[in-house]
Amino acid sequence: MKIRWFYRLLFTFLPVFVLIISAILTTFFMVLTETAEKEAEQAAGVQARQISAAVDSLLLTIDQHATYELLSNRMFHQFLDASELGNHFLNYEVATRLKDLVVLTSMHSAYLYRQHDKTVITDSGVLALDRFSDKGFVEAAEAEVSSDGWTNPRDYPDYTGATKDRVITLVKHVPAGLGNQGMLIVNVSLNKIQTLFRELAQSNIVNYSLYDRGGKGFFGTKSAPAKDKASLYTSDITGFSVGGAFLQERSFGLITRLADNWLWIVIAIVVLGVLLFVYLIRKSTRPVDAIIDRIKTYAFKKSQLLGTGKDEFQFIESALDKLVEQSQQYEREADEGLRYKKKQFFVEVMEGSFKPEQLDWKMMFSSAGLSADYQKLALIVFEIDRFSDFIAEYNTKDQYLLKFALDNVVIECAQASGLLVWPEWINSNQLAVIAQTKPEQIESSQTVIEGWCELVRKWVEQYLKFTLTIGVGECVDVIEELPLSFESAATALKYKSTLGTNRVIGYWNLDRAESKELFDQVAKIRVIAQQYCTGNEGWEEELQAVFVNLKDNLFSKSEILNIFHYFQYCLLSRITEMSEEYNEIWKKHIQPELSAVLNRFETLQELEERLMRGLRSGAEQLESLRAKRNVLHTMTEVRDFIRERLSDPNLSLQSVSEHFGMTQSTLSRLFKNEFGEKFVDYLARMRMELAKRLLQETEKSVHEIAEEIGYNHAFSFIRVFKKLEGVTPGDYRKSDSAK
Repeated sequence: MKIRWFYRLLFTFLPVFVLIISAILTTFFMVLTETAEKEAEQAAGVQARQISAAVDSLLLTIDQHATYELLSNRMFHQFLDASELGNHFLNYEVATRLKDLVVLTSMHSAYLYRQHDKTVITDSGVLALDRFSDKGFVEAAEAEVSSDGWTNPRDYPDYTGATKDRVITLVKHVPAGLGNQGMLIVNVSLNKIQTLFRELAQSNIVNYSLYDRGGKGFFGTKSAPAKDKASLYTSDITGFSVGGAFLQERSFGLITRLADNWLWIVIAIVVLGVLLFVYLIRKSTRPVDAIIDRIKTYAFKKSQLLGTGKDEFQFIESALDKLVEQSQQYEREADEGLRYKKKQFFVEVMEGSFKPEQLDWKMMFSSAGLSADYQKLALIVFEIDRFSDFIAEYNTKDQYLLKFALDNVVIECAQASGLLVWPEWINSNQLAVIAQTKPEQIESSQTVIEGWCELVRKWVEQYLKFTLTIGVGECVDVIEELPLSFESAATALKYKSTLGTNRVIGYWNLDRAESKELFDQVAKIRVIAQQYCTGNEGWEEELQAVFVNLKDNLFSKSEILNIFHYFQYCLLSRITEMSEEYNEIWKKHIQPELSAVLNRFETLQELEERLMRGLRSGAEQLESLRAKRNVLHTMTEVRDFIRERLSDPNLSLQSVSEHFGMTQSTLSRLFKNEFGEKFVDYLARMRMELAKRLLQETEKSVHEIAEEIGYNHAFSFIRVFKKLEGVTPGDYRKSDSAK
């Protein structure tokens, strides 16, 4: 009994003594820790100022270059001056200088805005503000004359308005403070700033972030709470802030208060220890009374909790029900968390950021219905065709229902084919599926997967009101190679415009994708645009030949769009040089139709039908306008006169104008208004076309050909030929023979 009482007293008072000593030592340790943390914060603040200075230096350099160009570049001032409207050579020089400025300073982009006629010039050309993709920003900057300087990060759309880059923008009003002439606007890519920032902000202790004037992170990070920031330095030049947060979680407030009041804390611990000793001694000497008091106290509280309507069993039952409800809630939350982890794991595997050693991927495979002991893996992408029509026809609820049905069809057809699959929606119109073959299917994996995809495609076509185009990726042996399979599947879908929709496109269908000649199509497009604008009926046959070539060779949708966007640009360049009546037809009829076709087509066949129909309609309107104009007949005779006398060395603007009884300036102006091409350019082009035919079809020397097309000196012919065709006549004949 004595021994038991001794140990009871020993284990009652000894822990209190140890606790008091430990609390005092812990207090002193916190004081030392706070001192070290303050020194770390000071060091972090110094580095934050250095990082801010480096970013300021980069932006200040770009600002100085922009300011220097505004002050010293005469072409910029001429462009902004309203008296220089329509000076195409000046526009070209300004665009070239803007391009040099962008390359020199590694900007993202730069453009000038002329307020007088609301015109914007970029490094690629001149266009009206209403057609400029960054119109909203220009109008906002124009309204705020005092807004010169750097903006917060923003989205900068490309010329189509579809793709947006994150940039910060420098606005310079001209003249400064008034801005009644225009603005110079310079964009700097956030990727460039992020690269510099990451090089300077490397630290194993502090995580640095760059914030704009509103406290929002530059690179998608949220503003950290003030208590988590190790430092925050704001630039006087840009207003941007550099902040740092320690990588290890710290309790600033508690440690600071403890460090400032450590003496009082020690005294409080001692007093508390004394009171605790008194309490324990009293408790040890009166154990029975303490137990009785606790029972009485509990009984009193219990009676208050139960009230008059519930007994103890009802209270216990309600407590258990609440416990079960809370447990179910926790299970639901855990299930939601698992679904999120599965989706995140799927995306990481697809993108190649997955690392097997960082996650139990076998558990993820098992939860998704796959086996960890696989033989072959492949990633397949199911894409809904004509998705714009799909979302227009069905409301959000119906869309979810149809997508849910597609999920089940994919799984059930896979079971029928002996495959294990894991489907996940990666885009609103794309369902990606990891497919896994069984050991007995290892030799026929591609055939089995292709048959399964065809089964899904036919079922959807028959029972659902939309169709699918399916991209099949390569079969791989290890999970780390699944990104290669996804890349080949995504690449296959890029060619559905050429190969067609509602079909299975495998990586094996892309053998012809590397043999196409994109430059040849671009060169033909430029000639077709010229023929179309000058009323040459051969444009239709030439354009159909281009479509035949596109069908024979495998072109992706992006390549097709690039070709026909260039065609649209060539048409615009030609027609804008013609009279206002032709421009009206272009703006109201031809251009809207072309843009609509290029934005909505799915297949090359659809593009050909709609594009040819729109162009024919436009050509009829242009031809009708030519027929109504009094000068059409005369200009047609002038054009025929030139074609018949290409071999005449005396053929010139002066001789033709004398023949038709006009002044040279009048004939030149009327010719350009009707055909969108200068007289001298047309004469040179016709002679070069004849020269190319002679080089291809005859064995005549360059000197003989020069004389035959109206050049007295072969040197002049060679110089003009190289200027227009990019090669000398001899090299052109050699390249044609090689083909």
